[in-house]
Amino acid sequence: MFVISLFARNGFYVVLDNQLNDDPTLINSGESVWLGYWRQIATAVAADPYAVNKVIIDPLSVSTGAQSLTPALQCLCALHLTPRL
Repeated sequence: MFVISLFARNGFYVVLDNQLNDDPTLINSGESVWLGYWRQIATAVAADPYAVNKVIIDPLSVSTGAQSLTPALQCLCALHLTPRL
């Protein structure tokens, strides 16, 4: 989270994009473990006043065929944290 916050504080946008070839958690540990990790990341980003408006979370690229995913994964497929109003 330190690196994300550092970039956000300096005006950069950060895209968090899961690559299953680099992080096989979904394949090896199952959907619930993988979703738990992404919940932790999203919660930490939402709690950071600098990062919340500068982070786009894309745990599964839309090109992976989101229509074939379970409903829980479809919700995460293009999750973007929206600015606080």
